[in-house]
Amino acid sequence: MVVVKIDPTLPAFTIIDRDQETVRLGNCEPTGNLKAETMDRAIATLKRFQKIASSANVEQIVAVATSAVREAPNGKAFLNKIAQELDLYVNLISGKEEARRIYLGMLSAMEFHNKPHIIIDIGGGSTELILGDGSNLPTLNSTKVDAVRLTKEFISTDPISKT
Repeated sequence: MVVVKIDPTLPAFTIIDRDQETVRLGNCEPTGNLKAETMDRAIATLKRFQKIASSANVEQIVAVATSAVREAPNGKAFLNKIAQELDLYVNLISGKEEARRIYLGMLSAMEFHNKPHIIIDIGGGSTELILGDGSNLPTLNSTKVDAVRLTKEFISTDPISKT
């Protein structure tokens, strides 16, 4: 979560506060459904974030759901539960939209000097690939290759064995 003050005359923003908590929504039931206890943990986290935002007198909250919610059969029910319990609308975005927003975030943090660049964002439920050259619209892609899936498939010991 990031709380920002936007200066529309530039346009620019200043970070007022930030917080982070890993919930791991993608750790699903065998059916692919989001687990009840994980959804409850996510809602508790969102509620805490709402309190932080309220204490900063925010005018608007923008919340998005990505891969885990997109793929879960009960993902939309989870979003409805958030809306009902917290009066918070969470926008379910596509993989391409996720990549676009990652790119916009990178543009606000880094200068690419109109040189070709690739951005790879490895997440818990997907990996976004962005190719840009500073002049044309970027090529955006989202894949189902991610930390959670790869860990489940290839890691069976903790710590990771050498064999």
